[in-house]
Amino acid sequence: MEKYLTERGEELRSLNEDEFEPFVEILGKAYPAMKIFTPESKEATKKRMVDMEKDTRIHHYGLFRDGVLLGGMRFFDFTMKLLSIKTGAGGVGSVAVGMLYKKQKVAFHLIKFFLDYYHAQDIPIVTLYPFRPDFYKKMGFGYGTKISRYSVKPASLPAYGRKSGVSFLGKSAEDEKLFVDCYNRYLDATNGLNEKNSGDMAATFHNNELVIAGYRAEGQDQLDGYVSFTFKNVHAENFVHNDIIVKELVYNSSEALLGLLAFLQSQADQINRVIFNIQDSYFHHVLLDPRNGTDVLIPPVSHESNIQGTGIMYRITDTKRVFELLANHDFGEQTLKLKLDIADSFYPQNAGPLVVYFENGLATVQPETASYDTAISLDIADFSSLLVGSVEFRTLHRYGLATISDTRYLGAVNRVFQPEMPPMCMSLF
Repeated sequence: MEKYLTERGEELRSLNEDEFEPFVEILGKAYPAMKIFTPESKEATKKRMVDMEKDTRIHHYGLFRDGVLLGGMRFFDFTMKLLSIKTGAGGVGSVAVGMLYKKQKVAFHLIKFFLDYYHAQDIPIVTLYPFRPDFYKKMGFGYGTKISRYSVKPASLPAYGRKSGVSFLGKSAEDEKLFVDCYNRYLDATNGLNEKNSGDMAATFHNNELVIAGYRAEGQDQLDGYVSFTFKNVHAENFVHNDIIVKELVYNSSEALLGLLAFLQSQADQINRVIFNIQDSYFHHVLLDPRNGTDVLIPPVSHESNIQGTGIMYRITDTKRVFELLANHDFGEQTLKLKLDIADSFYPQNAGPLVVYFENGLATVQPETASYDTAISLDIADFSSLLVGSVEFRTLHRYGLATISDTRYLGAVNRVFQPEMPPMCMSLF
């Protein structure tokens, strides 16, 4: 699907290199923090777009009226680990509307085209980072796993791991392969992660601002985990007062995690705090002291341990197709005949009833007229969060965001959609 026309005759199509310049102007005003103000910064941004287009997974699109660019966006073709299978997924970033064209449904058409684009490629799940969560929730995107920022003293990290298994990675081709293989094993076991190609991994591995420490089990050559981080000075008048900012923490065993944490723990003489931004709701259990240094006491007596943010959002664009793709996934070993009534006002072709039979956990889509044990009703945004595993059905039901026709099946429905782990996303786009 290369382009479409809006009801007003506006054209939405791919951008050519000459049209990157007006898109850069729009981006600079839409996201002032990017500091695209000077001719030099504008040219550098345009060059990055040109370089991005060399990656066949990345595409730029814009909406035009009488040849004038009103807004644009960037697509990413991902391969995602969705529950227990790998499938295509679409991502969108740099969604920007010209300041003169706000409140003219420009963003509406950009996102509608985004959904159509991947739907036409038989890809029923898309994802994005929202500039405003409420804006995209109305368009049917559901919340993913929240990210937590922990700011801990090194001494609060466990010291009992095998620190001798940790070493710094060099820039050799051998170390790069070990680094890539480690991430790919982590991907295979982690719901929500996207595949990274050689260019993605090389950009991280050869980033001179990053320090990468890897963990090897005793007697093993392969990496079982790694931590990448940078340093940040926290006192303008004290150059030895620094934090470690963890960028990625990847581990394929508890031994690797504890070894890497022991390495960070041993930096207590030099490092003020270690900052983790992670999608892990239970991380405080591994910390001796999870307090983050604010000394805030939440009534009655709860110490502030981390701050959280809502980020990555998911959307299912074809409910029937996503169950077909998940035909070999085990939905909790449940046997249940379930009818789903999905409300989807933004993308109505995805709305309506769907009957799915689960037999010992395996799902098969049935005709709409098939009998069923119970029916559930919910909005597509909440269903998207439910399917990827970022919320339980019991929780949606308790909040009044989902209904069930026979509450005797509430536990069974909850087990159908209860994954081993909530989704993670380590891709920035």
